Amino acid sequence: MTDSQDIRHNNAPPLLQTTAAADAIEMADLQDELQLECHQVDAGRFTGSLTRLTLGDARIVNETHDRGLHKHGHMPAGQCAISVLLEPSPQAWFMHHGADGDSPLFLLAGDTEFDLYVPGGMETLYLALDQADLIRDARQLDPQAWEHPPEGLACLGSTARRGFIQALRTAQHLARQLPEIEAAVLHQGLQQEITLLLGQAATVRSRPLRAHRQRARKLRILREARAYIDACLDRQHSPGIVEICAQLGVCERSLQYSFRDLLQLTPVAYLRGRRLHRARRDLLATPPGTATVTAIALRYGFLHLGKFAQDYRRQFGERPSTTLVRLPR
Repeated sequence: MTDSQDIRHNNAPPLLQTTAAADAIEMADLQDELQLECHQVDAGRFTGSLTRLTLGDARIVNETHDRGLHKHGHMPAGQCAISVLLEPSPQAWFMHHGADGDSPLFLLAGDTEFDLYVPGGMETLYLALDQADLIRDARQLDPQAWEHPPEGLACLGSTARRGFIQALRTAQHLARQLPEIEAAVLHQGLQQEITLLLGQAATVRSRPLRAHRQRARKLRILREARAYIDACLDRQHSPGIVEICAQLGVCERSLQYSFRDLLQLTPVAYLRGRRLHRARRDLLATPPGTATVTAIALRYGFLHLGKFAQDYRRQFGERPSTTLVRLPR
């Protein structure tokens, strides 16, 4: 279910759009250009909102949600994104970087797989744009610094944080207040401002700290566990913790530490949540009358239907039968 407010520029498609999301799956669908998946970590009914300002091949996105989300996706080749969490959080992380303290800017290069965790109640702001154009302009101002552009995820530090937020807020404000303004004009002015800000941002390319290396190892375990769990669920097989440890070649303690430190969950709770997430996805996508709650629950290894309904309602704030009768998206 969505609630959209559009500002249209002449006969062009909507330039500024705010959409409410009723669940984490819908939040991911609203950003399908990222090939994004959002897994709801905290239990309870989900409420989220996404505001997108589209300027040609660039877009500014604000995202808020009241439940913690583990996000996994892929940045398309040729695009890059600069992002910031508007409030610091000791629980938040982006790949092997934390987002506490000064909440730095992050530059995500194109053709990069990424993971991050954002606690509930936080706001994320990011700018996605053409990578070749950005690097070309940055090199023009500082050839030495941008001779070898960052790959994967780079931490830009917090020096340009305030200016970055202000530049994106200004573009959003102009789009609201001047509906006759051309998207190309805003795009050009924004890119010029961002290029200047990159000249202030000192890319962190120092030797990885021990904490970064530890987080990277835990993230690897989390990713491999998720991939194996999903592969099993695709075959309608629900793996156990012993099986996951054997597949990954890690002990239970390493698995426990990885999930607790990154998502504040036990591996057992994550596995149950993953199965519930897949069940919810199928319930939302199933046309009325073509499947039952029982069939979908059994598909993901929930043999005790009363317990399934109880866990489902606790996690998503509604009964599975209520989800099933929604109009499919």
